Amino acid sequence: MKKITKTKFSIDQLSQWFKEITLGIEYLHSKNVIHRDIKPSNILLKNNQIKLSDLGLAKHLEKENVKTWSGTPIYMSPEMLKFRLNNKINVTLQTDVWSIGIVIYELITLKRPFKNEEEIQALNQSEIKDDSIPDLFKELINKMLVKNPDKRINSFELKKKMINWVIKIYSNGRYEGDWLNGKANGVGVYYFLNDDKYDGNWLDGKMNGIGIYHYANGNKFSGYWLNNKRHGHGIVENLKGEKFVGTWKNNLKHGKGIFYFAKDINNNVEYVIQNWKNGKIIKKTKKSKAK
Repeated sequence: MKKITKTKFSIDQLSQWFKEITLGIEYLHSKNVIHRDIKPSNILLKNNQIKLSDLGLAKHLEKENVKTWSGTPIYMSPEMLKFRLNNKINVTLQTDVWSIGIVIYELITLKRPFKNEEEIQALNQSEIKDDSIPDLFKELINKMLVKNPDKRINSFELKKKMINWVIKIYSNGRYEGDWLNGKANGVGVYYFLNDDKYDGNWLDGKMNGIGIYHYANGNKFSGYWLNNKRHGHGIVENLKGEKFVGTWKNNLKHGKGIFYFAKDINNNVEYVIQNWKNGKIIKKTKKSKAK
């Protein structure tokens, strides 16, 4: 993949490669084998399928101890870099996970997250905030590039997250999340081209369960969904600080709700109790201001 790190690829293609790399390293780790030299040139691409190569430096941790350092410094984990100076440091399977995180970052951005090994060793743990990286990729990369190997995600946990995870590009937006039977199923985020965003639960390709819908105008709905419609308890908030807390049915306010006005200069809130039916107010009671 060395040449590929100079070419921009679609996010859905990269997500598929990420998944295959994860499955490959998880298989090695299930046999208690540490690769020790994960880098683009050791990841082969043939017929659009990923193969891990060059196991010459690999070690079976149950049969032999890691007595020497190995790998390519810019892809080495912090603990492997330290191992060169102090061979008493314990190097585990987690070192491979760090290296994969570097490779995935490089495939997406065409650059590495760290300029040199000195920068890795001096790392004071902080999250990668590159806006060019999709949120779900960023979340996983941040879990992989944790300096402390004991707190770093392992390949088995990574597989669980990746096995049903995809990125799909549509005419009106992009979906990132869990996928089953050709549809969004589980937890995922949909980014609409109009800058709306839904972050929550899905069932058979539709918004179902608890989710948050962020509207491009700054409004937000947090609550329950049924077949792409607000249905059940929910909260609507806007940039003015106003808020409606109530119940919904088929995308319409239905049942009891409370509308809270924005706080005044004395930090008081005026609210109105409302009763709704099919999106129309049938009764309301104005209350006094309260803190």
